[in-house]
Amino acid sequence: MAPTYVSASIMAKEGSEASLERELLKVVPLVRGEEGCLRYDLHRSEYGAAFLFYTGICVRTMC
Repeated sequence: MAPTYVSASIMAKEGSEASLERELLKVVPLVRGEEGCLRYDLHRSEYGAAFLFYTGICVRTMC
């Protein structure tokens, strides 16, 4: 079976962009360390309030 890719977008409330980004960045290395994680990337919009997670997983029972 092929890997699965998922994207998720998050919008920060006005004034909370920096604190949200700090919290989101904390989970990146944790998820990247999980078995089957091909990629887990956090992107921030040039406008500042929008964040996008892009992840790819491949679990042994799936791939």
